[in-house]
Amino acid sequence: MPENLCDPSHTISCPQYMALIRGENSRKFYWILTIRRRTLKILYIMFILILTAVGSSELPTTNVNHSESSRYLDASSFVFNNIAVDMQNNGMLVDYHLTGHSGMEWPNGSGKYIDFQAGIWFAGKVSDQIRTAVAEYGPEFVPGPFGSDPNDYENRFYYITKYDLENPLESSDIINWPWMQGAPWIDVNDDGYYDISDGDLPDMHGDFMVWYIANDADTSGHTVFGTDPLNIEMSVLQWGYIDAFNNVSLQNMIFTQVQFQNKGEDQIDDMYISLW
Repeated sequence: MPENLCDPSHTISCPQYMALIRGENSRKFYWILTIRRRTLKILYIMFILILTAVGSSELPTTNVNHSESSRYLDASSFVFNNIAVDMQNNGMLVDYHLTGHSGMEWPNGSGKYIDFQAGIWFAGKVSDQIRTAVAEYGPEFVPGPFGSDPNDYENRFYYITKYDLENPLESSDIINWPWMQGAPWIDVNDDGYYDISDGDLPDMHGDFMVWYIANDADTSGHTVFGTDPLNIEMSVLQWGYIDAFNNVSLQNMIFTQVQFQNKGEDQIDDMYISLW
């Protein structure tokens, strides 16, 4: 088994090995990441959902209403392209709670649903004791950076399209882009400070993208497996294409990049990461 995984003292990533396992449901796939040697503090994972459908050439309308809820969540419905997804900013990449039915519709507008629920899973050992941080039917993550107040309004979804970049001052999410939390951006003059007046903008991925940050430090939220927190912080960036290279296949994909850090004082060994 791998040793010294996610040691807080390390800052350089290690090689990653992925295996794609097909589940009993032919439309359900699970990515399992196994790390073979000592790692760093920051690690990236990429998930790609690939479907097959007839393409569309228009940028879809997305319902982005930052909600107020008793569990300080931001829950929204996003239309990436031919895929429409309900999700929350706590690692739940597909979420049925918004509607009571399956959270992923494909093709968009068809009334056909292909995924009920999906989320990101982490599991590792701290002093030989297994700990988890998972997003299942209920999440073990809360919104916001490690140590922050999850009730803060800034701990929410940030959604922009490529057309927003043409008039950045008309987009509140571009104006308030959470660069201090680690959201990707382009520093035009290399001064280390995000300033739209200098030409700084979010680092656009695809034709439209969503970004948020979450952590698993809330002990009361660990109800799925009942372990202590791993004390990790993760940022999630999702994007899609509607007309890139006139490629119909890209209109049926959602790209998801996850970056996570060990923010606690404990070393995590034998870490496994999966898309559930």
